[in-house]
Amino acid sequence: MKKNIKNFIILLLLGTYIFLYVFYILDRYLKYSDVITSSVVMIITFIAFLFYGFAKDKNNYAKKSIKQIIITQLIVYFLVTYILGLVVGFLKNAYSLQFFSIIDNIFAPIVLLISLELLRYMYITHNKDNKLKVLLLTILLIFFEVSMNYRAYDLSELLGVFRFITLVVLPVSFKQFLLSYLTYCVGYKPPLIYSLIMDGYIFLVPIIPDLGDYLTSMFGLGVPFLVYMYSARFLREYDNGIEREFNNTTFRPSDFVYIVFFVILAGLISGYFPAFMVGVGSASMSPKVNVGDAVIAVKVTDKDLKKNDIIIYNRDNKLIVHRIKEIYKKNNKNIYYTKGDNNNTLDDVELSISSIKGKVILRIPYIAYPAVYISELFNREG
Repeated sequence: MKKNIKNFIILLLLGTYIFLYVFYILDRYLKYSDVITSSVVMIITFIAFLFYGFAKDKNNYAKKSIKQIIITQLIVYFLVTYILGLVVGFLKNAYSLQFFSIIDNIFAPIVLLISLELLRYMYITHNKDNKLKVLLLTILLIFFEVSMNYRAYDLSELLGVFRFITLVVLPVSFKQFLLSYLTYCVGYKPPLIYSLIMDGYIFLVPIIPDLGDYLTSMFGLGVPFLVYMYSARFLREYDNGIEREFNNTTFRPSDFVYIVFFVILAGLISGYFPAFMVGVGSASMSPKVNVGDAVIAVKVTDKDLKKNDIIIYNRDNKLIVHRIKEIYKKNNKNIYYTKGDNNNTLDDVELSISSIKGKVILRIPYIAYPAVYISELFNREG
């Protein structure tokens, strides 16, 4: 059988199962979806083995050092997140930690994870001459993992879409590209180690840090990026004939630029900084603030606010970006009346400082538009 036909069959089988999973299995067999999925992927992996065989994973010097890089980065990740947990708090693990419960909970996910990494390895090993085919598999694996998580989010609202993109789509994309890169350059063992640790530890620990959506998202982006950065750096040196031990010389002062960037961005989005970022999904403040813009706001007290300031306030668990039009005293407290610049009437709500999240100090055009656009698509379909 020709190589292209084999590739087409593998991709078709995987794509067909993704379609069936989303539109049939989740509706009919949700309780058994993990077992069904792991079984089907194991069968597809076996078919790939019949098509491609299993090339021996070369035991070279680079592989050992890449493993060390991965383990070092993940140790740092767990140290940082659990230290943060002392500040933000911890959540009790929802999974039972009884021995037989652990085996029951972890069996299907681990079988699925190992099957996918072996499938990735066999496919990529036999298509190294065509990076486009490697890219196609990676994109399909992104869709596969995303499809397993999308029902946990309300995609009919902007907040749900934003959470889905930041907590699932982007972290999954970063992770899958990293795993395919490691498989392409080194073999199946380093990505398998990464996946087993990152996806398997949740079944084994009694508590997990309560990082919130946005810090979780930033770590989901930052960890695979840093693993890629250090792995790519080492592999470039290895390809140039430099075979040194992995040690602190692998790290460079310039790396702190990336770390600081992620810390600042995480702080802005998560709200742990005095300043924070919010995406805008309404035209009520147009043309000053348009749909798809993001605004940066700072936390304030009554004395920081005056008429015509643009503020962010919470109403029915939604963040509203409007301008202060009137300020009155009531029971010796400031009461604020707001209005969208593009609206004809004042908002029908009296605001106290407890409802005001912050004052807008900066607008960043368009960066939130993808989330807004996707939300509108789902609203139209509904």
